[in-house]
Amino acid sequence: MKKSILALITATSLLTACATTSQNVSSDGLYSFPEGIEDGYWAMVGDVDGEYAVINFKGNLTHNYRFKCNAETKTYRQTEKETYTLKPTTNGMQLVYKNEPAFSTLKAITLEPKKFLIMQQTFPDKELQELLPDGLEFVYFYTPTLKPLCIS
Repeated sequence: MKKSILALITATSLLTACATTSQNVSSDGLYSFPEGIEDGYWAMVGDVDGEYAVINFKGNLTHNYRFKCNAETKTYRQTEKETYTLKPTTNGMQLVYKNEPAFSTLKAITLEPKKFLIMQQTFPDKELQELLPDGLEFVYFYTPTLKPLCIS
């Protein structure tokens, strides 16, 4: 599995030169996601604490689905779904959960429509900024249906 993830990341790096990397600023000076990001779902490469994420974007919302996978039976089950409101700023899209303060800011670094997406996530929290001054980058592959990448 680790070799296949490494191959996916290497392929992604090679494809990055051909992908959309524009700044995506709308006429009002606020950030907007590039066209094509709302098509289908985006399955994250790798897991976070044993869970595999799939995200999608619709209007001013993003849905984050989490899955547990069983490699032996080649099955998966959804464990959670979180919905965030997207609020555009000059630096990216803030992720707001319910009525809480913005948790983080997302930016599409690279998008090849219906192929792959690289997102950067930065955090307003000072402690997280010190730990992750450049934020985090996540690699996603397109999937037309809600399905994690954990089963090959």
